[in-house]
Amino acid sequence: FTQIEFLDLENFQNYIHANWPRKNERLSAQNREDGNTAFQSGNHELAVVLYTEAMKYSPVDCTLKEGEAKAIAVANR
Repeated sequence: FTQIEFLDLENFQNYIHANWPRKNERLSAQNREDGNTAFQSGNHELAVVLYTEAMKYSPVDCTLKEGEAKAIAVANR
């Protein structure tokens, strides 16, 4: 995509839909656990990356705008 194409909302939405990670509670939990392990071993940079990945994959209830997995990942980060 060019910058001009991104100015078109429909093109941008299609791009996000095709490329954004799908929500996956299991993967979110695994990334969070791996982040905890990295943090405990002193690898704080890796822990932040893993907590960020956990946030990307954590499911959120769009109606209630809440999600326990995301809240835990954000708190860890």
